[in-house]
Amino acid sequence: MVHRTLQQAADSFNAGEFVQAELLCERVLQRAPRNPDALHLLAILRLRAGRASEAIPLLRSALQTDKNNVRILDALGAALLMVEDYPQAEQEIRRMLALGGATPVTRMRLGIALASQRRYDEAMGCFEAAVHAAPDFPDAHYNLGNALLELRRPEDALAC
Repeated sequence: MVHRTLQQAADSFNAGEFVQAELLCERVLQRAPRNPDALHLLAILRLRAGRASEAIPLLRSALQTDKNNVRILDALGAALLMVEDYPQAEQEIRRMLALGGATPVTRMRLGIALASQRRYDEAMGCFEAAVHAAPDFPDAHYNLGNALLELRRPEDALAC
């Protein structure tokens, strides 16, 4: 029953039926309160609705059951950035990277966490890695340019 309801929740999410997906996730969690997939999907729905502070405990709970899930860590890092908890976001993103979850978006998010802590040299390296991995990723170029401006390198920033 839980597996089928969770699949229906995922199908609803993919169809853009977010209210239905949320109801189905909550139904799964009534039967299996620690189900990491239901917790993760419900957290994604909350993030999508701009309710990051509600998503964080769901993601932390999911990680208690599935501690090395890079998708859950990715969502937690994004949520922590949204609530401006930059040191914690950095920690969770680094944990994800250590598990092999390096993507251009992940590198950029780590750069944002570092830049928000005024660690621009480190942030610049993350943004450069994101640009190198995905040259057509405009957000990485934008953030690299901002880091270079903070480092008083306006000529280099213009090249971004």
